[in-house]
Amino acid sequence: MIIDAILLRDSISVFLKNFFISEKFVKVFHGGENDIRWLKNDFNIDVLNILDTSRAELILKGKK
Repeated sequence: MIIDAILLRDSISVFLKNFFISEKFVKVFHGGENDIRWLKNDFNIDVLNILDTSRAELILKGKK
């Protein structure tokens, strides 16, 4: 599932909070630091069980 969080801004807390806090699903971001900060600051949503492909690439290349 791909979610355009900006398009769904008015509905994020109502429809997506349970998804983002669920550990049942892996949430895949690429460079998601700002997105995760935005969800926390604007909607008080913590995102659990994250895979950030940008960070994964750095780790695989031995840069972080």
